[in-house]
Amino acid sequence: MIDLDCEQKEIVCLIERPSKTEKGRRFVWNKFNGNLTCNVMKKYSRRRLKTDLEVVGPAFINGYLTEFDLMVVDAGSKPEEFTNAYKSESIHLVMEVKSHGTHSEKALKRIKDIFEDLTRECLT
Repeated sequence: MIDLDCEQKEIVCLIERPSKTEKGRRFVWNKFNGNLTCNVMKKYSRRRLKTDLEVVGPAFINGYLTEFDLMVVDAGSKPEEFTNAYKSESIHLVMEVKSHGTHSEKALKRIKDIFEDLTRECLT
């Protein structure tokens, strides 16, 4: 059985360690640390998935211009040629990784609109 508290501490240590260049310096969110965080989350998420699923990212949903940090897709599914855009029917979960709480109102609305479009598309 996996100790979730222990695993969570491992994740935080992996993410925070490289970002501190001076003793006592607090974590700073930047592109490097965002990339590091997504790769750590990808690794740990894979441990929890069934074998018919995989984690990819950064990635897009085919037909939408918004980039998402991580997605859980059908194992073996391939993005559209020359892109990281996956067909909506192969996507099971979308993850956005943020340094602090809620992102901008504009970004939240864009993500909500995409979700509503995809929900309508899947129900028709």
